[in-house]
Amino acid sequence: MTTYFADTMGEPPLLLRQVRDERGITDEAYLDGVWRPTRIVIDYLFGRNDFVDEIGEDEARRLELAAVS
Repeated sequence: MTTYFADTMGEPPLLLRQVRDERGITDEAYLDGVWRPTRIVIDYLFGRNDFVDEIGEDEARRLELAAVS
C-alpha cells in the first residue's frame, strides 16, 4: 500500500510517499526524477513537521506525473 504526501515548505511542493509491503515501511521523497529515502514522513507522523499534508494519488500525479505509475 502506498500513501502520498506533499511537503509544502517549498514551491513547488515536494512529493513524498510511504510504502508498506511485506518488507516493511519505506519513506521516500521524489527528487531529481528518483525516489530517495527520507525522514520527512516519519517526522510528520510524529508531529514534528507542520508542512506536510497527506494527499491522494490523483493529487500526487498532478505534482509529479512521472513519479506515480
